[in-house]
Amino acid sequence: MVTCNYCIYSVRPAVKTCLLCEASLCQQHLQVHSQSPEHVMSIPLNFVGRLRNFKCSIHNEAKQYYCLKDNVCICKSCSMAGKHKGHQVELLDEAMERRMKDLRKLLEIMTSKKSRIDKRVQRLVQQREEVQDRATVVTQRVAVLFNDVRRQLDELERKLVQEISAEKARITGPFAHLIHQLQMQQQELSQSIAKMEDHINLSDPLTILTETNGMECLEPKHGENLIYDMEDMDEGLISAMFHRSFNEIMETIKTSQGSSDLLLDVETAANDVYLSGDKKTVSWSKINQRRQKQATRFKNLQVLSTRSFTFGRHYWEVQSSESGEWIMGVSYPSVERKGAQSVFGSNNKSWCLAWKDKKLSVVHDHKAKHFLNLFPCHKVGIYLDYEGGRLSFYKLDDPIRHLHTFTANFSEPLLAAFSVQRGWLRIKT
Repeated sequence: MVTCNYCIYSVRPAVKTCLLCEASLCQQHLQVHSQSPEHVMSIPLNFVGRLRNFKCSIHNEAKQYYCLKDNVCICKSCSMAGKHKGHQVELLDEAMERRMKDLRKLLEIMTSKKSRIDKRVQRLVQQREEVQDRATVVTQRVAVLFNDVRRQLDELERKLVQEISAEKARITGPFAHLIHQLQMQQQELSQSIAKMEDHINLSDPLTILTETNGMECLEPKHGENLIYDMEDMDEGLISAMFHRSFNEIMETIKTSQGSSDLLLDVETAANDVYLSGDKKTVSWSKINQRRQKQATRFKNLQVLSTRSFTFGRHYWEVQSSESGEWIMGVSYPSVERKGAQSVFGSNNKSWCLAWKDKKLSVVHDHKAKHFLNLFPCHKVGIYLDYEGGRLSFYKLDDPIRHLHTFTANFSEPLLAAFSVQRGWLRIKT
């Protein structure tokens, strides 16, 4: 607080400072202070250094004016005879009021800008938290998935090892009996060999001729022709069990992750597209397919899937030809069947990825976003989160590249949508 320099017996706050006298005055002393023009009053100032700044260093007079040309505070003599002679000037109070007005406007602008930045920061923090929460959920879902996969693989390993053990027991079971028979034959032959060796070492003709008579006919009681036709391990059976069980595990994983088995709906197919027998491939056709006329059929080049999505997460992959043009994505079943509004992406009922005029783009409601310096996609992954209102496209290269994600509040069932011209598309999942 700046106090009055003239109050001796009490401390009173100053209301003005006289720049000429370099003194601060309370309300009472201000009333009796000189009111002549050279006694310029300002807001209360506390420091002598600051008071001196309000005096002209050349004329030792109070600075009463502000030079608009040089943007400096000057005294009366400077404005009349000094280097600021002839310059446009204004009183300090007026200059201060004008500056304060400018500062208030600037403050308002800066405050507004800060408010916008604060909101943006808040929005980004919220988005970051949402991403972190989503990442946590996805991480937990992946952990559950892999735990389940490990459990199923452990169970498959246990079954296969058990089957291999059973197969080993079945094949090697007769070996024990055969080995026992051969060991008995081995023992009998050893005894016969020992007797024969004893007689061979004799020198008495009478003994040799008498005791070895008929010895050439001596044979073991158990025949030596005991032969077991051993089977090979049936590895084909083990392999078949592995592949069947592994494929079942993979199908379970695909189902749990929303992998969708899609088929093309011939009832919606235009007559200038051909559908393969498995209803997985749509290709452009020069020959009119002459299908039956009906309200669900497109006039040109397009077809929808038989399956619709009303909830959940779903994923499918699409492969394209290296030539021609195509569109892939999703559409409401209520999309027009003919006219400009029927073209996928050219209405507010479809969300698509398109390859046209050698440009890759995402398009919805006539609005297209082009990808620069991007070669055509021949393999595309499509991920739909219906409740989350998200449709994402991925270029299936190594590594996989995210192309674009549409966000929307879906209000109708969604069908997979395809369009081809001078080319083909095939559903891979």
